[in-house]
Amino acid sequence: FDGSISPEAGVVIPPTLPIIDTTIAGTRARVTNLSMGASASHVLDELSSVNGGVALSATYISDRAGFDYRDASVELGYDRKISERTTLTLGTQVGVVDYLGRQPGDSLIISPQVGIRQQLNGRLSLVADAGISYVRTDVGGDARRSVVSFAGSLGLCDRGPNRSLCISGGRSAQPTALGGVSTVTTASLSYDHRLSDIDHFTLAARYGRTNRNGNGLPLTRATDFAGASATYSRDLND
Repeated sequence: FDGSISPEAGVVIPPTLPIIDTTIAGTRARVTNLSMGASASHVLDELSSVNGGVALSATYISDRAGFDYRDASVELGYDRKISERTTLTLGTQVGVVDYLGRQPGDSLIISPQVGIRQQLNGRLSLVADAGISYVRTDVGGDARRSVVSFAGSLGLCDRGPNRSLCISGGRSAQPTALGGVSTVTTASLSYDHRLSDIDHFTLAARYGRTNRNGNGLPLTRATDFAGASATYSRDLND
């Protein structure tokens, strides 16, 4: 998402940044990611709609610093408006991960979730969902190991006439270069302020943590990432 406004009751969807693989932090490896996807939605009636999407990606790690992998996922969802300001969401995502040149680490991920989109007042909006991630991983030979963990996200946005502030956090099962499919926890903040007709300021910060619960690949420690950026722009007249 890109901080867009949901059609129901003007709910603002917090920006969702790409997941950073923290397991290769501290290496000089170059990460190349190729991805594509498609999505569609269909309105059933004035209160409900269904949606779906498909995503494909491939990740390559230079200098053999990690394991290359491909992943594909399918997502299905249902939205039901239960009041003028509130929408209930149901969704399930199913994905497969294939580590190239090796069987250990190959995984199946199933993640059903239920959520809500709520317009709290004229400025504040809340987006939240919760569920589980079921991960079944090949660990070598004919052996497989399964892990069930909590998955979910929470986002709160305050939108004013000339500025917007969003904070969000999430927890999900994600493929990594060294840790197989592991639980990744993220948090982010984004602030956007139009100072004048020609001056614009943005601030962004994010944190990510990969837990040591992956199977099939040799992750030996939990890893963390933190970063921040600030941008000032000014429109120049002709």
